[in-house]
Amino acid sequence: MSAFQMELNDYPHFYLAEDGRLCSTGQHCPGFPRMLYDVLLRLGYHGDVLIYRCRLSRVHDLDRCEVSVTIPFGTAQPWSGSLIGSEPDTGVEMMAHIALTSLCEDRLAATAALPTALLPIRNQENPVWQQRLEAVSDLEGPHFHAGMTSLARYAQYLFNLQHNTARTGMQQRMRLTAYEEHTAATSRELERLRHENAVLRSGARLPSEQDRELQAVYRQLSEAEHGWNHTRQLLDITREEVDVHTHGIIHLEYAIEAQDVELEERAEAIATLEQQVQELQLQVPPAPEDLDEPDAMSGIDED
Repeated sequence: MSAFQMELNDYPHFYLAEDGRLCSTGQHCPGFPRMLYDVLLRLGYHGDVLIYRCRLSRVHDLDRCEVSVTIPFGTAQPWSGSLIGSEPDTGVEMMAHIALTSLCEDRLAATAALPTALLPIRNQENPVWQQRLEAVSDLEGPHFHAGMTSLARYAQYLFNLQHNTARTGMQQRMRLTAYEEHTAATSRELERLRHENAVLRSGARLPSEQDRELQAVYRQLSEAEHGWNHTRQLLDITREEVDVHTHGIIHLEYAIEAQDVELEERAEAIATLEQQVQELQLQVPPAPEDLDEPDAMSGIDED
């Protein structure tokens, strides 16, 4: 079985497109792709389910997955985006999260009546979004809702944490790639100096000028070895930092999935309570004033 076939077996909810990319709708489990599609439907989207396209590769012994998606929303220019991650499932979730954040920010007015009205946006200084958050957070205001305030704050902090973690991870990957390239160049230079040293030592007794050149080569060799060792230490440290941030990203993804499920459950609970309130309002009897009015009229007739 080929390595590529093994990758397909690891992701049964993906299929192979004609151009060799792995494709998925992301609707197989609760997550940001499902939430994004639900918001699109509420905003009047009538197109097909979104397709997330993944291109797998390997750079400097690191797995790389480029994920892209296009949203043909309305008559305007289609929204499209892409990102580079480490594996398809995580990349699809992150891509849907970016698209959802952008959609909520670009259509703040249209999302006002949706359960996702308080989802975080990129520009959190936006006055419209700030007014919504302040309205549900005001203890004396008519729109105060403790549960919605806590969820909105939690989603906001979680979004900021994910953004900072992703940015730090990307910086660490860039540093790791630079260190590996520098290490490879240093190793090649070290091999060249060792070869030159072997050639010089294999010859006859050298004149004084060639002795000085040999000493210079020895010094260069020592400096190169020292630099190589230092670079290797930095590379090991960077790898450890990348591992730490990777674990942090994985933990963050689990927290996001749990938050997604909780948001859906709370939205369903709110809808159920609203329906119960409407049913109770229909069952309320008429006011007493309406019942006493015929007696007053009959008294006037008697006089």
